[in-house]
Amino acid sequence: SDCYNVILTHSYFLTGTEGNKGGVSCNYTEIPDEEEVTSYFQGNTFRFTNSTSPALKVISTAAATIPLFIDYNSFTSEESSSFQAMMFSNIYGGSITNNTITNYQSGIQLLSSSADIYGNTISSDVENSTGISAIMSTVNETMNGSYFLGGYNNISTSNSLSPCMTVRIS
Repeated sequence: SDCYNVILTHSYFLTGTEGNKGGVSCNYTEIPDEEEVTSYFQGNTFRFTNSTSPALKVISTAAATIPLFIDYNSFTSEESSSFQAMMFSNIYGGSITNNTITNYQSGIQLLSSSADIYGNTISSDVENSTGISAIMSTVNETMNGSYFLGGYNNISTSNSLSPCMTVRIS
């Protein structure tokens, strides 16, 4: 990407029923030393039907710290058929707060990342769905001193094969 500061607020993303469509994909492949990087998404609405691509995806292969702020967004899969609401890879210093995620196969997926996850509502009726999946990642769901940086998430899945959270090698 040659756009190092992404600020996206109050936008609406809608897909039809034609498969492989995503909402926003940020790929950081090279970041010059003098560049400051920010990825900020607030108050957006993602309404997907039958999508195999994430609604919001941020990936860094630039060996740099990418601060990420995801606040007050709504992610809805219309027919319980969309794959991922959010997917992040190599993101450090992330803040994922006060989002609503409904009926995705995967709510939030972190791959080799670190994020504070606070006040989100994640629910799914999809068979074998997962609310939060962390692989080789750090998920903060607790206090830091007297400040809540993570926690107070409401995660529910209605299928007995669907875990609210999975953590692997994290």
